[in-house]
Parts: sequence; structure tokens; C-alpha cells
Amino acid sequence: MTRLEIITRTSVPSGATVARGVYIDQLQEFDSRSRELQRLVGFNAAIGDVHTTTEGDSIVVLVGLGERGRLDTSGLRRSVASLVRACSRSDVLATTLLEDALGTEMDDEFDAVAAATSIVTASLSVRYRFDQHRSAPNTDGPRQLVIVHPPDQKVTRAIERADIVFRGVELARDLVNEPGGTLTPTEFARRCMALAGPRLQVVVHDFEAVRNLGMGGLLGVNSGSDEPPAFVEMHYTPAKESDRPRLALVGKGITYDSGGVMLKQKASSLLAMKNDMGGAAAIIGAMSVFADLDVPAPVSAYLPMTDNMSGGGAYRPGDVLRMYDGTTVEVLDTDAEGRIVLGDALAYARKHSGASAALSVATLTGTAIHATGVEIAALIGRDENVIDGLLSASRRCSDRLWQLPRVPEYRFLLKSSIADMTNRSEAPAATSFAALFLEPFIGDIPWAHIDMAAVATRDRDTPDGPAGARGWGVELLVEYASVFGS
Repeated sequence: MTRLEIITRTSVPSGATVARGVYIDQLQEFDSRSRELQRLVGFNAAIGDVHTTTEGDSIVVLVGLGERGRLDTSGLRRSVASLVRACSRSDVLATTLLEDALGTEMDDEFDAVAAATSIVTASLSVRYRFDQHRSAPNTDGPRQLVIVHPPDQKVTRAIERADIVFRGVELARDLVNEPGGTLTPTEFARRCMALAGPRLQVVVHDFEAVRNLGMGGLLGVNSGSDEPPAFVEMHYTPAKESDRPRLALVGKGITYDSGGVMLKQKASSLLAMKNDMGGAAAIIGAMSVFADLDVPAPVSAYLPMTDNMSGGGAYRPGDVLRMYDGTTVEVLDTDAEGRIVLGDALAYARKHSGASAALSVATLTGTAIHATGVEIAALIGRDENVIDGLLSASRRCSDRLWQLPRVPEYRFLLKSSIADMTNRSEAPAATSFAALFLEPFIGDIPWAHIDMAAVATRDRDTPDGPAGARGWGVELLVEYASVFGS
């Protein structure tokens, strides 16, 4: 993939295709041509409408912004995506869209900074392609996007920040899009190690180290695989000393999930199971850009990595696994493996992180889609400060959350007659119930869980991006970590 280069300027460079935003009530400003535009090409300036025309020697693209006063960041992103898609043959695209969009009354959530962020994010998102396994990369689309706006340091910084954040999104997308046969746990860990730097320490625990640590959950899930597991720690240190507390992130890293010996019933489900490391990918994407963004709080990540296969040594229903903290778990469902590996990682984070709050992020339950659909991830937790902080961060970015109830009364369903607990998967409110399994492993640390199973990928092209991995969660984690402890 050839990445779109984002440039800021105060004027339109010569030779560029020029894009301008148009509100519906501005059509009359195009004199008699407006009616002709509507009659001939159906350009009504609705959000996402695009029409190409010429002015002298310049190619001009008109982009619809809808009704004045009703444009928001979501609508602006749709318009930008339509613009970039329509200009696939232009080498350099210059747009005054930022100033055009703000030629209206603004609310507190839609200012120049929010608009600039939307333009960058949408243009990069729609331009993304996963080309690693193609004989020739996709070269459609502009090479440069020039955002034209008057000098404004806040806007310039917002554009630079959005560009950096999306590098993390692209990394997460690349990881989730990579097939399970090539992104093995060993390769996954190697890619984490490649991100290490002066402010990002990476520690990889291989099979022997995982066994010495006593991570019976991770080892149990891995037992049916020919690929060894890995347990990865990532520790980000801010450039300046700070009294901000440490945040712990725990992400599910199942590189491929066959369901184990309780194989998934549908072939379509198996095709999608390379995405079962979406939680780990989101965390890695966020951790990779913290240093460039000068995130002020220290952050540690804990990522258990394995595939879940059905080889001859695979764990079976009825087996009992001893977790890192000594808890014993009776296996009732080998396809409920995510909560098992997260349990080990949460217990390890509780003992070693020194964090004042923890988040677990995972593609954990398919049933989450019935509660929140394919655009919103489920949020469950027991600490209102953490919950409120995450919901606030969600409102500042495109990664949307909805809080589901925590129902401790369902905990009795985790009881086992031969072990401390079971990994039962079928229960009322299954998404919230899965979080009840995780909760004891993090102990008293304030904690919340994000179930992103429904939002990790899209199965078809949408107006704002291609099919495949969405990089969901990177923006959210960056927003949350940036203000954590302030």
C-alpha cells in the first residue's frame, strides 16, 4: 500500500486537483449552472455527493456537505471518503474543505480541530489497502492530500496528531488482516519486538518462559497447536517524569481460532477467525504511537498469544487448567478460549504492573453484535471512573462504546463441581457474563472490559473504508491514555 501523504498549506499548489465543500443553500452561488448540475448529474450537495468540473486549467471537485448547520464529524468523514474515492486518478488533491465546512455555526464538539481530524482520518481510512499478499500493490488514489487552511497552530497540530494516530490504526489493520498461517504467535511477538525503542520496552516470553511462569490457561489453549505460544509485555515510558499513575492494557491475541476440539459449526465463522487477535492488535497499534504523541502517562500492555487448534494434544471439555494465579478452571467450552488466556494475563498484570487501572480488550463474544450491532463495541466494568473516562474518550473519536450492565447475580453459573470455576460460555447476557469470568483475575484494580467482537472487521466495503480490519480501538485507547490520570 502506498500511503497517502498529508500536507498542510495556506494556498492551493499549482497543478493540483482542487476540492471544495458545498452546502445545499450554496448551490445558487454557482449561478445558472447549479440547476444544470442538478438536472444533468444529480448533484444536490447532499452529504457525500461529488461532482467534477473545470475552472480554466484546473480540475475542481465539488463535495456535498448537506444542510448548513447540520454537518457533524460523521457527515464530514463520509464526504471526505467520497471525495478521495472520486479522485482516484489525481496525483495531488488539494482541498479547502476544512474552511468550507466551518462556514457554519459550530457546536462544542465540531470545531476546527475536530473537523481537521475528521478530514485526515477519513482520507487515510478510505485510502488504506492490505496489499502484502498481492503481486502488485494497489496504486489507485491520490499520492498527496493538501489541506489548505489559514495559519492556525491548533489545527496544524490536530492534523499532525491525526496522521500519527492513524499510523497506529494502519498497523492494527495490517495485523488483523494478516492470515493466521503467517501471523503465528511467534511472528506476532516478533512484530511487537520490532517496535521496541528508547521509550517502548518489549519483553517476549517464549514457550519455556510461559511454562515457567505457570500460565496454565495459555498453555492449555495452545495444547492443540503445532505453533508455540508467546506472552508479550510492552512498557511505554513518557519522555518527561510525571506523577501520573500507570495504566495496564490486556489484549486477547488468538491468532487463529478454530474452536478447538469443539470446532465452529459454520465455515463462514472459520474464515473470519484470523481476526481473533483484534484486541491485542488495537493495543499494539496504540502503544506504537504513544511516544510520537508524547502521551504523559506510563502504560503497560500484556498480550497472550496463541492459536486455538484441534491437534492430538488439544485440551478437552472436562479438563481442568491451573491459571497463573493458582485458580483452577474446568473447561466446558474449548471455543471459549479467549477468557482463559485473558485470565492469565490479567492475573499477571495484577501482580506485576503496579497499575492504578486496567482495561481488557478482546474479540470475546459473538453475541455482542446482538446488543450493540456492528458499529458500537460493548463496555462492561465495575469502576465508574474508568467507565466514564472511556465513554468520554469514545465521544472524542470514531470508536464508539455502549455500556452494558454488570450482573453479578449470574456469577453462580461459573461454579464447578470439581474446580474453582468453569469457562461456561452460554448464559443470559453472555457478553456481560464473560466479563464476570475475567473480573476476579484482576483483583481490586479498577477495571473495565471492552468486547470488540462485532466491530473488529467489516465484511464489505462501506462509505468510509474497505472491507476487512477496521483498526477499531486504536483511536479510543490513544484518547483515553492521553488524559489518564490528569
